[in-house]
Amino acid sequence: MKLRIKAKLLSVHSEVEVSTTDEEVVYCADTDPLSSPRLTRLKDAEYRELATITTARLDAKDRAHHIVMADGHTFDIKRKFRTPASTVESYLTVEGADWRVVMTRGWTNRFEVRDTGGRVYVEARQVPMERNDTYELNVKISERMDELMVMCIVARSIMAADAPTNAM
Repeated sequence: MKLRIKAKLLSVHSEVEVSTTDEEVVYCADTDPLSSPRLTRLKDAEYRELATITTARLDAKDRAHHIVMADGHTFDIKRKFRTPASTVESYLTVEGADWRVVMTRGWTNRFEVRDTGGRVYVEARQVPMERNDTYELNVKISERMDELMVMCIVARSIMAADAPTNAM
C-alpha cells in the first residue's frame, strides 16, 4: 500500500496528514504548540483519537517519546546513533513493543519500520523538492497499522527537527 505523509499547508497546530495516492486522508495528527511536554494526537479519518505522543525531552542528543494507544497499550521511543561520531544513520528503539526504526540521512532522507526480527513493515523516502518534509510510505505489511503510523510520525518529526538550517 502506498501512502504519503506531509504537513498541512499553513498549519497553526502542526497538523500532519497521512493520505492515499488518491489524496484520501486516512490518518491525521496534530500537535499542541503550547503544550509542555509536547503533546501530539494521532487520529483516524473520522478524527477518533488512536494514540497520544508525549515528547518528554527534545534536545540535540536524545529524542524521547511516550506513546499511549487508545487501547491502553504504552511504549517508549528513544533515538540512538549507530556511530556516535556520525549523524548519517540513527535508529529508534521502542521499549514495550517489538519495533525498530532505522533512519538514514543522505541525498534523500529515508527510514524503515522493522520488527525485532528484521522484517520491514514500512519503507519511507522523503520526496525531493516537496515542501514540509513530505515522505512516500510503502507499507509492506499492514498489520498493526495504527502503531506503524505512530512510528512514521515520530520518525518524520525527528528528521525534520534534525534538518540543518541556514546560518545567516
